[in-house]
Amino acid sequence: MYHPLYGNPVIESTAYSWYNRVERKTLSILITILLIIQTVAAIGLILVGSLVEGFGYGLSLGTRWPYHQKILVLAAKGDPEAWHRIIATTLGVNAVILAVLAHDTNTFSGLALIAATALLGAATLNVLAGKAPAFLHGFHGLLAYATFMSYLSELQAGTPSVWHLM
Repeated sequence: MYHPLYGNPVIESTAYSWYNRVERKTLSILITILLIIQTVAAIGLILVGSLVEGFGYGLSLGTRWPYHQKILVLAAKGDPEAWHRIIATTLGVNAVILAVLAHDTNTFSGLALIAATALLGAATLNVLAGKAPAFLHGFHGLLAYATFMSYLSELQAGTPSVWHLM
């Protein structure tokens, strides 16, 4: 069946342009929401990590990393180390999604910083067990702050990469 709007290049071009603008705006809103979640989760992870360190929960799940078979049970009981690992996993998954959706220096930097921080988190367990040098624990914390700054700077338009802030 013939429709007068189909085949008209002006109408089709306008419709495609409108759809493309709506799609870009929706993607932009999604990215902003994910960045807010990422920034809040990063600072939350730092705060929970402080509880882990301050109250001596660092080895409550042992040195097996990243998970323990009863991690959800321990999290329900309020174990900060269990929550630290759960939040860190959420941060990592969200970082991969952001790197796919928003291709820029800060999202890729954030993903790389999360990966490095996670590896140093595993090393920190060995520091607490007396099997690794203490500076690894310090780097774990520093990279956590750099991760937070990476996503925080991405939220503010026109802010340079986290690497220029350091």
